[in-house]
Amino acid sequence: MTTADWALIISIFSLLIALAGFIWSVWSKFIYPKPRVRVSFMLMKLDRNNIPLRLFVLKFTNFGPGEIVIDCAVLRPKRSLFQWRVPLSIPNPIDDIWQPEKATGPFAGGLPKKLATGEEYSLYFPFAAEMWLRGDFEAIGVHDSFLRSHWASKGNFRRAREQFQQHFPS
Repeated sequence: MTTADWALIISIFSLLIALAGFIWSVWSKFIYPKPRVRVSFMLMKLDRNNIPLRLFVLKFTNFGPGEIVIDCAVLRPKRSLFQWRVPLSIPNPIDDIWQPEKATGPFAGGLPKKLATGEEYSLYFPFAAEMWLRGDFEAIGVHDSFLRSHWASKGNFRRAREQFQQHFPS
């Protein structure tokens, strides 16, 4: 093979890579765009008439492109090495932060919630001894209208669990 043959082969290979990149860009930007959602989970302390109230807050922000509908909050249990899929659990957010004992169901707290690009929303969970943080869960997140789950960082979840265990030791 001559130098011209090698140049032709490399040019054809480069053309195929560029074509694949172009097709992927058009697909992901125009044909089937899915918004990105950033999720955080933390313990929040509120003061009302000098009476402290602690709540867990699950905050999510739509980073776009486009609108998204958040259907529910989800919990992922710890999985073993050979488990690929595990059934998710749905925690109950509260409607009124001043009455945290009144959790009315998994779709309380304003869910499902439609978010425009750049918009954020928060769900509140009670800070009580008998709650799902005692369970064997490894992550919390939200489930969207594109059938995807978006998870809070492991560090956020670990810090919240440590704070829970400091207040309610086993």
